[in-house]
Order: sequence, then C-alpha cells, then structure tokens
Amino acid sequence: MKIAFLTPSPIVLKHDWYRDLPYQKVGVSVLVGFLKRAGFPDIVQYDFNNNIMRVYAKYPDRVKLMLYADQKAVERFLLSDDREIRKQTEFLLDTLKVERHDLFGISLSHFLGDTREINLGIRLAECLTKVLKERFPGAVIAVGGLQNMSLPFQKAEYRRILRECPAIDYAVCGDAHNAMLNICRAVKRGIPFNALGAKNLICKTIKNNLLIQEEKLQDGHSHYFATLPAQEVRNAAVPAGFPAYDKANSASYNYTGKAIRDFYHLPSSLAKYLKRGVPDNYLTLHVSFSEGCPFNCLFCGMARSEVVSLDIGESIRILKMLKEELGCRHFLFYNPNFNPTCKYARAFLEQLIKADLGILWADCFNLRNMDRDLIALMREAGVIKIVTGVEYPTKRMLKYINKGLSLEKINRNLEELHKAGIWNHILLITGLPTETWADVRELEDWLKATKDLVNSYTVGSFRMVEGSPFYRDPGKFGFNLKEAMRLYCESAFDEKNGLAWKEKAFQNLRSNRHIRQFIDELKQSRKPTSSRMADSHLLMYLYRVLGHGRKKLIEELYEKAYTVNPHIASCHSHLRAQLHRRGSELNSLLGRNAISMKPGFSGNESLSFSLEKGRARVFCSMMARSEDILINPAANLVHGDYFVLKEEEQLLLAEAAFRKQSLPAISKEIAAIKRHIPKILNIAESWH
Repeated sequence: MKIAFLTPSPIVLKHDWYRDLPYQKVGVSVLVGFLKRAGFPDIVQYDFNNNIMRVYAKYPDRVKLMLYADQKAVERFLLSDDREIRKQTEFLLDTLKVERHDLFGISLSHFLGDTREINLGIRLAECLTKVLKERFPGAVIAVGGLQNMSLPFQKAEYRRILRECPAIDYAVCGDAHNAMLNICRAVKRGIPFNALGAKNLICKTIKNNLLIQEEKLQDGHSHYFATLPAQEVRNAAVPAGFPAYDKANSASYNYTGKAIRDFYHLPSSLAKYLKRGVPDNYLTLHVSFSEGCPFNCLFCGMARSEVVSLDIGESIRILKMLKEELGCRHFLFYNPNFNPTCKYARAFLEQLIKADLGILWADCFNLRNMDRDLIALMREAGVIKIVTGVEYPTKRMLKYINKGLSLEKINRNLEELHKAGIWNHILLITGLPTETWADVRELEDWLKATKDLVNSYTVGSFRMVEGSPFYRDPGKFGFNLKEAMRLYCESAFDEKNGLAWKEKAFQNLRSNRHIRQFIDELKQSRKPTSSRMADSHLLMYLYRVLGHGRKKLIEELYEKAYTVNPHIASCHSHLRAQLHRRGSELNSLLGRNAISMKPGFSGNESLSFSLEKGRARVFCSMMARSEDILINPAANLVHGDYFVLKEEEQLLLAEAAFRKQSLPAISKEIAAIKRHIPKILNIAESWH
C-alpha cells in the first residue's frame, strides 16, 4: 500500500521565506514514524515548504497562493471549474511531482495565523483534493491538522469542509495517530472504515464521508507522539516517537556553512574558526521526547497534565539514528519542559554526554529545577539555547500566577546560563489579570536589571486558555467567562471588580506594545523581540564555529546579521522605471487622476513612496507580510500577491486641521488617492 502526505504551507505569504532559512516541521514526520512502526513502510512526504519557496524566490509570478483567498473563485472551481485556480493547483502538484498513491493525507498544520490565513489553507486543501481525485481516481484522501482552535470549532470547520468538498473522504479532528492508522488499515483491506470496529474513535457521517476524532480528548493538551500497544508493533526497528524525516527532503535542508554565511551576510573569515575535520553541514531537525507538565501555573492549559516521556535510552537511540541516517548534528528539541524533575534532566544529560554524539541543541527549560551543576551538564551536552517562561517577573505577579519561582532564582540561573555561554530566550506574558501600570513599571525595572543576561524575548499577551486553572475555576479567581473565541483555544472574560472584556482586551494590546517598544529601546535593536526559533540555523552555525566561550562575539555577529527580500529591489527598480517613462501604465494612471508620486527609501525588506493630490498626501510603504501583518483586511492595508501596502495619512489630516484648511475637501482628495492604490500596487508587483 502506498501512502503520501502533503503539507501545504503559507510560507511565501509572509516574510518567513527570506527572513530565515527554513527547516522541516515535525508533526507529519512523527505520524509517519508511528505508521511505519505499525507496519506501513511505503510512505512519501511531499515537501511543499521548500520546493514551492524555491520556485517563488526565482519566479514569483508562478506562485499565487492569494488566489485561494477568493472564496467565490474556489467555490466556482469546486462546483464546476475556474481557469486560474486550476492552473495554480495543477502547477503546485506538478512542482511537487506528485505520483499515484492509495492514500493521501493533507495536513493543515502550517496554517496557524489569522482567520483568513486558515480559510485560505482550507480552500487550498480542497482544491488540491479535487485535482488529486481527477488525476488518481480511486485514491482516498484524508484532511487534518487544524491546530489553532479548540475542538468544537475544529469539528465545525471539518463538517463544513466535508460539505463543501465531498471529494475529501475523511476529516480527522484532533489527534491523528489512531485515526490515520485505522484509515490505513481500512484502505489496505479495501473495506469501509466502520467495518473495522476501531476502538476509542467517534465517527460522524457527512455526505457519505467520515469525520473522525478520538473518543477521549481534552483541549489544551498537545500530543506530539503516541505509543503503539506492543501487540500492534510490526517494525520494532522504528523507535516509539521516531520522527521519520524523508531523506531527500532532509538533504535539501542540509545547508553548508557558506550557504548560511551568504544568506545572513556573515563575514567569510568565520570559516577559519571551524575545527579541522568537523563536518560543515547544518541540517537542523525537530525532535520531541516528552509532553505534559507537573507544575500548576494558573494561566497554563498544560498545568498539572500527565508527564509522559520516552525511555531515555530510546531517546538517545533516536538522536543516533537521525545522525547516522541523515547526518544531523543540530536539533531543536520540542519538549514543553526538558527538566520536569532534576533527576530526569541529569540522567538524560549524562547519557547524552556518554553517547558522545557531538550534537548542538536547544529546548524549553524551566528555571525551577536548575542549578549551576545542571547548567554545566547542559553546556557539556551541547545546549546552545534555552527557551524559558518567566511570564511576569515581579514578586506580586509570580505569586499571583503560582509560578513557584522566586525572582532571585530566576536572576541567578539566567546569570549562570549566560556565564556558561548559553543563549537565553525568555517568554513574557503582558496583560495578566489584575495588571496595573505599577506592575508594568516594576517589569521595566526587571528588564533593565537583566538586559545583559537575556538575548531574546517572546512578548505574548495573556489569554484565558481552555484547560488552565483560571479557566477551570473562574469564580475562584474572580472571572466571568464569556464567549469562546475561534482561535487560540481561548475565551473572552470579565474581571470581577475589575475590567470588562473590551477594556481588558485594549489594556492587553497597549501593555504588550509598550513592553515590546521598551525592550527595543533598552536593547537598541528590534531583533531581540522579533527573534523566533526560525533563526536557529544562524545560532547553530555561530555556536558550532565559535563555541560557547565566544558568546560575546556570537552576540555581535547575530546583531549584525541580516537578510534581504530580493523582490523588493526588483519591484523598486520597476516602479522607478515606470515613473520615468512617459506613457507608462503607472504614469497614465497618475496623470488621468491628477496624482503625483514621489519615490522614498528602498531597503533590504521594504520600500516607500508618497502620493499627492491637491492638498492631500498619502504615505505608502510596501513589505512582505509578517506575523504582525497577516492577510486579514484592515483599513490602512492593501494586500497584493507578494506584498502588503500600508497607507498613512492621519498625520496630514491633523496638519490640515491645524492650518484651518477645508477638511472635507482634503478628505475627498485622500479618498480619491486611496481608490487607486490597489491598482498602483498591482503595477508595482508586475516587475517580473
């Protein structure tokens, strides 16, 4: 039986494709390992992420994922046909060189952004399904992977998907391991799914197809891997929890030192630091060995969840296999908590050191079960970066959220980690319930005191997460829960004797922006708050070449590193050429509407210009979309195929009012300018 997985990705819709070197995601590979262990060896993973990104970098006009944002066009294609949607969908499958298989699994796990991005991913999966069924009649298709919403919302989405696209045979809600295993068994035996009598699964028939989910599944609990009962194991050579990455795909992510230096514009002289005989390749893979958390932080959806860990010996075996089979020496461990106990962490580190694999890695650690001796073991075992949650490091807030950690221990361990040459990435949560500006000022004091110890920050906003102690017992903690929200498994809430939801949501936004800006000014850089795990190839390279003992130099090189969106320079040149050529499409449009354009700056990632008509002026900047600017519409944003254009005219209206000019007339002129901005963006994007 032949099985294939496709994992469509929105990578080219955002700046991810040029901002950092991509790496493979772990979800489907872990599922593939699970299925291989169960006796299904013939599985292909089609790499949408890297293959489509490479085409987009050279030929952007060939990849237009924004077509799938058009709901009516997709509906037309599914019901009858649509030329542009068909052309794009067939191009994607041809680029991936998709061949006939008995079962296709399509994962939506990459679409985690806003509502419009998720809907785009769903429509893309529906269109891929239609063309796959046309090319390979008889193939079975299953869709799953909606992770960014709670189960009731997931189920509603999957019901809608099965109604919209009857060509999809199965939709898998929640954890996929057991459902996909039984789908494979049904397809292999050529029998209806319900004839299997599969246990612990709930099936709902929708338009003759099935929606499947685990019988017992709780929101807020992530499941990276599942364990097969011993009697169902068919291939013990595949370890439990093994991420079965595709060899060919992995080879395309195995960057050389030179490729990393060129991409991040690092000095070529760094090559001399690499020790003779040390391989100069930097494949970086995700691996997970445990899940769950024994602690009881009141805000966390995983609080006091069952801790399940693979046997340490099996975990080391997995790392050894990935090194021997794929040449991987760099890992992003994906454990929610590497050190749930000191005993487990020490045992793991000691066995890893004894195995002498020569790997470098990063993971999430808590600062509670940590001391100087453990940190020394971490460095010896190859830890280059820790990600740790300190949430709101003030005495009152740490006590309020039941963090079980003192400021003194936080600061002491961050200092010891820094001295050991380890990169410190901390997780902050602004807008916690009961937050006041006095708390914010105290947080600022902590940030100033630790600025030389912390390298990067994720500044998140508080969410009332399903499954958290706050959520489970809102009355005890002074909350009135309101409606469940579609994304992020959270609910709106009022604070009793405090802020109502609308006020709280505004406070969260204001507090988060304030702390981000404070850190940017404190560190005199925007890099620390925009850092993500995606920069790991850069850090892996710098640590491999320079070592823990040169952390100061690593920090300097990291700050100087930069990447370039090659489409910006092409677009800017095209725009200027259009502006300087009489009778060009741009000049004709501007002339007909009495609008003038003045070019502005052009940088590595963005360009700008201004548009004037009468006494009105609109400033425009163009850049790739990001996590902060996704594809949801906004009053001051215009989305194109490759860029988002941001408009700014509010300041000019204020100036006009100050000068006592006619605001209605100026507003009319501004509206006239803005009507033509989508067409101007379209012209700017036609450089290729």
